[in-house]
Amino acid sequence: VTNQGPGDYTATAPATSTDDLSEVLDDATFDDASLTSDVGTVTRTGDTLSWSGPLAAGASATITYTVTYTGDGDNVLRNRACVPEEDVAPGFLPCDVVRIPGAALQQWKTAAPSSNPVVAGSTITYTLFFDNDGQAGATIDAVDDLTHVLDDAEVTTEPTSADGLTVVRNGAEISITGTVPAGERYTVSYTVTVLPDDERGDSIASNFLLAPGEEPPTDPECVPTDADFPNCTTTPITGVAYTKTVTASETPVVEGTELTYTITV
Repeated sequence: VTNQGPGDYTATAPATSTDDLSEVLDDATFDDASLTSDVGTVTRTGDTLSWSGPLAAGASATITYTVTYTGDGDNVLRNRACVPEEDVAPGFLPCDVVRIPGAALQQWKTAAPSSNPVVAGSTITYTLFFDNDGQAGATIDAVDDLTHVLDDAEVTTEPTSADGLTVVRNGAEISITGTVPAGERYTVSYTVTVLPDDERGDSIASNFLLAPGEEPPTDPECVPTDADFPNCTTTPITGVAYTKTVTASETPVVEGTELTYTITV
């Protein structure tokens, strides 16, 4: 806020301005502790900031505050600051507006087995989705953890993205980075093949879409944090084993001896 002069605003006849945050706080939270002014006094009531203070000709006051973007609203932060129309200097408008578009990234994953039930030799195709419903490009920095998959299967088609995302697999970790334009959905996919019955671990193939540095759960069972956008999948694997025994009603076996066969699956 600048006084173009030539007169001064005084403590008894102060300059004033307001800042409308109604189209900011639908997408962000306000940090009350961050609100400061180097001249005069500023307060917040609901969605409006009000400032007043003495201001000599040619002097300026700077009001500063911080909000944290949540992406819960329309993904556009429009901020309108105004001074009273009767106080506007010639050549200036009473209000000024800034507009900041925001991203709204949703990420989730699916697992598509080649058979039901899943057995040795079945394939599981995993697809990771990165959906930007916002108004600005969304940055991706994610890790897909295969710790609980690779004890039961091996990667037979390496992870790739047809959309230009950078995808790197290092053992049990797949790192995904890049940018998804507003309104676009990008994907990453790969396939694993289930190991033979005698080469598997717990026969529960679970993987988790995480943030970099985030540790995967020790429990292989997947509990998605969001049912609509699951960040993990669990695929149980079936293994069939057969045993057969026979008992005789008498020994030695002769004509008329009864043999009982038992097959256990």
